[in-house]
Amino acid sequence: MSTTPTTSTSTTKLFGNSEIEAFARGKSDDYDTPAYALEPMIKHIPKHVKVIWEPCAGNFAIVNVLRKHGYTVITSDIKTGQDMFSWQPDEQWDMILTNPPYSLKNEVIEWCYEFEKPFLLLMPLVMLETAKRSKLYKIYGLNLFVVPQRIQFLRDKCNARNASWFGSHLYTEPEKKTTLQFVTVNTRRDVNVKVTGISLQCLESR
Repeated sequence: MSTTPTTSTSTTKLFGNSEIEAFARGKSDDYDTPAYALEPMIKHIPKHVKVIWEPCAGNFAIVNVLRKHGYTVITSDIKTGQDMFSWQPDEQWDMILTNPPYSLKNEVIEWCYEFEKPFLLLMPLVMLETAKRSKLYKIYGLNLFVVPQRIQFLRDKCNARNASWFGSHLYTEPEKKTTLQFVTVNTRRDVNVKVTGISLQCLESR
């Protein structure tokens, strides 16, 4: 049985595009995520989550880490014919976790909020900018995990890039609807996680 978006707050789409259109432009969005970038986030996956949907599975870089930690992972990818915006798995799932195409970052984050389920997306900090995205964060909340180090994505001739984890619906406590944390990744062994007491707020200019 598929899961459809159940957003109670309503409205007109702020962004519009298609994963198929982005895919047709080339492979510039195809960057697999190294295991060390995901490992520190495992502890932040809600306890009730058993089944995770990876809609941009690629070469299974994220999938393999999640399965190693005991999660059931549903995979799909535009390269195998499943456009995340028009295709959904028949199985029930509890959470979305992915490194989405950079060219579709606006559409993906809006799409994830619509399900009202937990999600984690690896995206650049520039995603904090613009009034449209700020509107989404104010409505639904944002759990931001900042990775200070540059991440060396798994692609030939790819320079290390800055990226951080954007999430929502990760905590049940109302006061944790919007949070900012700093995550330190260790590219050689394990990870260390530091949590700040800073609250993240989306301010509105007048």
